[in-house]
Amino acid sequence: MTWYYWLILGILLCSAEIFVPGFVILWFGVSGIVVSLFSLFGLNPVIQWILFIILSLLLIFSTRRFAEKITGKTKEQVGPESLIGKEAVVIEEIDPKEGKYLVKVNGSEWVGKVISKKPISGEILHVKDVKGNTLLLD
Repeated sequence: MTWYYWLILGILLCSAEIFVPGFVILWFGVSGIVVSLFSLFGLNPVIQWILFIILSLLLIFSTRRFAEKITGKTKEQVGPESLIGKEAVVIEEIDPKEGKYLVKVNGSEWVGKVISKKPISGEILHVKDVKGNTLLLD
């Protein structure tokens, strides 16, 4: 490929990053721009493609942590796991043998199992873990 094809490809890929979050396409664009500079010196087209692939992969893997910090991309918890660390208000006792209570967390009612003590109605506990659909409280 001639140098200006690589340059156009690089600019288009860098521009496409606006629409795709995560700093992935950007590195392909940067690699395209760098390869366009090398192709000015008459680099073999096969070598150009190899350079493009290697440079793209190096940039992606070497900047992954940085990109995650910039985008704030973390694993979001969903379902009961999202309640870990939240406060739960005891509503009533369901099963005294198992230590299970009906609790309210973030406006939703859940079954909670108390780990350490026998709480009273209205007491605030903290969600420590989740086992199935049962909140483990302390």
